[in-house]
Amino acid sequence: MTAGRTAQVSPIFSSCVFPVEVLDEIFVWCLADKHEFPEIANLSLASYQFRQIVLRQYFVTLYAHSRESWSNICQIPGVFSWVRVLNCISVSLFSGLSNLLCFHNLREVHIDFSPEGLHTQQTCARKIFKYLPAKLTALELSYLPKIDVDLLSRIALKFPMLKALKLSCSERLINDCCWECYEESSSCTIHSPIPDIYIDADDMAYAFGSALKPLKHLEHLHLGIYLSELELFYYHILHCQMVILPSMNRVWPHAPNDCEHCCQNFADEVRTTELFASAALARYVPSVKTICWSSFFAADEPGDYPDEQTTMVWVMRKDGKVKVRRAVW
Repeated sequence: MTAGRTAQVSPIFSSCVFPVEVLDEIFVWCLADKHEFPEIANLSLASYQFRQIVLRQYFVTLYAHSRESWSNICQIPGVFSWVRVLNCISVSLFSGLSNLLCFHNLREVHIDFSPEGLHTQQTCARKIFKYLPAKLTALELSYLPKIDVDLLSRIALKFPMLKALKLSCSERLINDCCWECYEESSSCTIHSPIPDIYIDADDMAYAFGSALKPLKHLEHLHLGIYLSELELFYYHILHCQMVILPSMNRVWPHAPNDCEHCCQNFADEVRTTELFASAALARYVPSVKTICWSSFFAADEPGDYPDEQTTMVWVMRKDGKVKVRRAVW
């Protein structure tokens, strides 16, 4: 380069355009644990391009836990095409149920039914299901008052493409307060449907399996109910009040899984029932690979999650027979 001449920079190096695809991956990593909008506000204000990428990634999973948040979010331009996963509470959707029709790319839905009761669950579910897309591949309904044939039939007919279905009642039991609250909360949910609703596990498996038959793609099924008989729950409460409570120098077992007496006398039978029910139910849903139940007697073994009071059973089909066990085949 000679003196007095202006340096000529090649157009190739005059500007550096960062690939949008790489930016997308960076923001996916940055926003992985960001669930509150203030956490992404600065990034969204950096530039138009940043704002579009950040909002698109942030709203892949939509959290709507109030009527106000649901109404406000549905007014954001572009949000209907961004959302893949919806996580909400049932009552929040009723400020604009028809908005659900606009989420064309929705694939996974988690709904908290804690505001509903035994007499409102059916109506609430029917209204919400009406507006959800039929092509869902995963559905989770938590804090349900009950799991019955009506609910299962509605789900199976409305969402035939489901691969994962999680329904749960057992978390409605209040197990972090006192026995009175624990017993009272049990009256607001059908957590143990045997034998009051179904005679035995075989009867329940036939009812549930028949309702779930239309789900030809279902691989993972979680039913958050206890397969121990309802009498066990009340026997535990009565035994604690009559035998353990007077002994003030002992630790009071809150639930049956904390009670040495219940574990010794009922655990083996209940765990056998869970395996039997899984095998019976799997015969009606040929595609299912795993089945989970709520269990008071989940142990420190493969397939068991004691902290969550859950047990998982893996299904194997060979030579026309169904085999189950609490471990991967």
